[in-house]
Amino acid sequence: MADRDPLAAAPDAAAGTRHVVPVDRRLLILVLCLEMGTVVMVTALLLAKGGPLWPLAVVYASILASVLLIASMKAVVRLDDDRLRVSFRPIYWTSVRWSDIADAEPITAEPLRDAGGWGPKLRKGQTWLLAREGPAVRITRAGKRPLVVSAPDAEALAVAILERAVGGGR
Repeated sequence: MADRDPLAAAPDAAAGTRHVVPVDRRLLILVLCLEMGTVVMVTALLLAKGGPLWPLAVVYASILASVLLIASMKAVVRLDDDRLRVSFRPIYWTSVRWSDIADAEPITAEPLRDAGGWGPKLRKGQTWLLAREGPAVRITRAGKRPLVVSAPDAEALAVAILERAVGGGR
C-alpha cells in the first residue's frame, strides 16, 4: 500500500470507466446503535460511581470519528489505460496491470457470510473489498490472491475488465 491514494490524484476518467459503490447505510445504522449503547453504559457507570465525566468526551469523539469514517467509505474501481485501480476509500487501494489479470467474473457477495463483514478483508484466500451485499466482481490475478470488489453492474464491469486485459489495456 502506498502513502497516498493514487485514485485521488488521477484525472477524471471517461464515462463508464469509473465505478463507485458507497458503503451500505445499514452498516452505519448498526454501528450507531452499538455505539449509542456504549455511551449509555459508560454514562451510567460514571454517574453511578461519581467519577469524572471527561471519559465521556473520549467516547463521544470516538463515536463521531467512526461514524464519519464509515460514512466516507466507498469502493472505487477505475479502468485506466495501463491498469485497473481499485480502492476502498479511505483505507485501502491497489492497482493491477492489465497483463496480470487472468479472469474477471461477476458474483453475488454477502459480506458477513463470504468475507466476515464489510470493508477490506483477507479471507478464504481472497482479498475482499465489499461496500454492500449484492453484485461484485472477482478478479483473478497472476501470482496473487483473487480480488473481490463490490460493483453496481458486476456483469458490465467484468466484461470491461476482460476486454482491457485481453486487449492490452485499450
